[in-house]
Amino acid sequence: MTVTIYKSTDGSAPVLSGQAGKLVDLLDAILVNGYGAKPSQGWSIAYTDTNKRVYRLPTGTTQFYLRVDDTGTTDGRLRGWEVKADINDSVDANNTGPFPTDAQVSGGLYMYKSSTANATARAWQCYGNGKIFYLNIDVAGDGSTLRAMAFGDFTSYKSGDAYNCIIIANNSVAGARFPLLSNNSALTGHYVPRSYTQSGGSLNVGKHGAQEGGTSGMGYAGITYPNAADTMLYIGRVVIHEVTGYVQRGFLPGCWSPCHARPIAHFDTYAGAGALSGKTFESINSWEGSIGACQVHYETSDTW
Repeated sequence: MTVTIYKSTDGSAPVLSGQAGKLVDLLDAILVNGYGAKPSQGWSIAYTDTNKRVYRLPTGTTQFYLRVDDTGTTDGRLRGWEVKADINDSVDANNTGPFPTDAQVSGGLYMYKSSTANATARAWQCYGNGKIFYLNIDVAGDGSTLRAMAFGDFTSYKSGDAYNCIIIANNSVAGARFPLLSNNSALTGHYVPRSYTQSGGSLNVGKHGAQEGGTSGMGYAGITYPNAADTMLYIGRVVIHEVTGYVQRGFLPGCWSPCHARPIAHFDTYAGAGALSGKTFESINSWEGSIGACQVHYETSDTW
């Protein structure tokens, strides 16, 4: 699918701020309606209410649902669903397969919009290919207090995987789980609807870098940049793993982990070489409260 990059600096871009409804306004524009010269991601709005939405992935995907409650000011609440029949956030005969469940994260995950509950605009960037999107927000307007989330279908290593959908967001208003990596452990704020076995329910998963380098976070630490032996920049796939049996489930398409500590500047672009020839990338700074400054590199070419 075509990769589209959305930024708050685009002409006609929606304004995101610490006010109720501003996150769903943004997601309406990116996922469903498009804006200015930017096409939408081809999703639909399954159900709607004041400052609430249930978005559905398009045909050719799992077609699972993302429910967003944006009635708050500084943050929205997020939850994935396998089956959704209304706008409500409760499990019943017609609404099944929530991820995460209330037992895992009561009320769902958080997406931090702004550090202030007012109309001050916040910079944001979003990368998507119709099947999955990654949203980054400069919540404090300082260029360093950044939060990110993801929702949609990942590339599974299991043939015929019908539950290869993931939600990654914050475990609390101020939390930031997206840039974290782990070894054989789960990460708070990372959930898939079911195991690779296709059974069970919402599963807390982790992710790790497929290339040697940074350990606990994308772009947090790692080898010296540029690598002394060949003056190269190294990046690796971001692999999703299940903890039981340490199963590598798949990877996040279009999302790469630099193997160096924030090796290049925010919004720097470059072309891949060697095995990554034909791909182009853009760096986005991120932040995780427990470790600090991180960085994610997104594919900007239609090569996801």
